[in-house]
Amino acid sequence: MKLEKELADLKLEYNTKLSEAKENLNKPLDELNTKISDKKYEIRDLEYKIQILNRDKSNAEEAIKDADIIIAKHKEKQQLLRGEWQQQYGAVFEFDQEERFCPTCHREYEFEQLEEIKSNAQGYFEEIKNKKLNSINKDGKALGEKIRDLENSIENHNKNLAAYKEQLYIDNLKLNQLKTELMQLESQKGSMNINSTITFEGKEELTNAIDKANSEITKFKLTDQTELTNRKLNLENELENINKKLGQKDINENLRKRIQELQEEERNLANEIAKLEGYEFLCEEFIRTKVELLEERINSKFKTVRFKLFKQQINGGVDECCEALVDGVPFSNANTASQINAGIEIINTLSEFYGETAPIFIDNRESINEISKTESQIINLIVSRDKQLRIEAGDYQEITEERTA
Repeated sequence: MKLEKELADLKLEYNTKLSEAKENLNKPLDELNTKISDKKYEIRDLEYKIQILNRDKSNAEEAIKDADIIIAKHKEKQQLLRGEWQQQYGAVFEFDQEERFCPTCHREYEFEQLEEIKSNAQGYFEEIKNKKLNSINKDGKALGEKIRDLENSIENHNKNLAAYKEQLYIDNLKLNQLKTELMQLESQKGSMNINSTITFEGKEELTNAIDKANSEITKFKLTDQTELTNRKLNLENELENINKKLGQKDINENLRKRIQELQEEERNLANEIAKLEGYEFLCEEFIRTKVELLEERINSKFKTVRFKLFKQQINGGVDECCEALVDGVPFSNANTASQINAGIEIINTLSEFYGETAPIFIDNRESINEISKTESQIINLIVSRDKQLRIEAGDYQEITEERTA
């Protein structure tokens, strides 16, 4: 019995150390694979950030180019207005000699009456002249304001463009560094020597001790065991009586077995959770890629308006949304002019997609100097001091409805 107990203890110690050695065998490789996975995720995240920066950079360059073209056109109009102003300013009153005679009796007016006619004619001429000059000045100032707004917009876009370029330079350097680090980790993995032989400290000594105990037990069993057998029977009877008194021991043993079963179930559940987390990561990557492709496809239909269909969360997940951006600014934060032109662009795109057009009502039309071109009929709602609603035809066959202030 002593030899068998010693053998059982040796086997228990051997199996415990063997189990620990199995767990530690692949630990370095698992840690390295975790580092490689984290590095790849970091690279993907940075590549997406660089993609967004490149898109914003292209949008800013396109906006600057468009603004320069519009400024050039406005300056050409200003030059034409200057010439028109000089022509009107240099106009001189000339009295029509035919006005000296009465259209009914053809008699020449008296001197005083003729002077009054000349004075009235000259006053009317100066009034018309001043109105034309004031109108030209008003148009010139409006063009000047548009040019200043566009120049301010170009200045802002240039600042943003410089920031985009600087961030792209930094991110590309970081991306190259991350790729280098990834190559080093993969090279380290390829050169890692994984020993398939499971060993642990004292393995040989335990093996020899187990073999020795087995050998001694075998020799002992070959000897005459009659006396020992009888003694064994007596001990078994005595043990049975003791076990009846110590039934609680069986309960404790059952509890220990149940604890081992629960521990095994816990390990299985941990493995299952790890597997599900992997599936969850793949699903999130699929959703992210799908949303990016959808966002690019939708934004390709628009010139200046962009739609942001998801937000990147801190934990790496994706929060779906739908937010319109005007020159990189959220629609709700853009100024009134930008919102109106963005709305017209969206309507133009939808009209082109569905092949249908409808009239467009623009409220607060006085708040914007120039609107985007559209094939739809424009109905402008403009504040005026008139007491009654007045409808009139405007430029480009627009219909303007003025609201009483």
